[in-house]
Amino acid sequence: MSAAPKLDWGAVRFEPRASRGHVESYFVKANEPNGERALWLKWTIYAGARDPRAAVAEVWAIAFDRAKGHVAVKATVPWTEGQFSRTGLAVDVDG
Repeated sequence: MSAAPKLDWGAVRFEPRASRGHVESYFVKANEPNGERALWLKWTIYAGARDPRAAVAEVWAIAFDRAKGHVAVKATVPWTEGQFSRTGLAVDVDG
């Protein structure tokens, strides 16, 4: 009997040939201990249940600064234009 393949917890799980919907996100959150500034980053794969072949990749970033205000940006591209590693945590959406 062969052993089950080792699961890489950082690798992408999305299977584009599947006939079901899928949502998968990666987050990075960094906050200053004094609460003055923070940076939140999120990368997401979204494949709707109606047409999973039309999956998209999104990236967004929010910079929080109590003194200077907040800034948020978001980009959405077809999933095929993003890069999600199947062997570790490596993500690139919209450069």
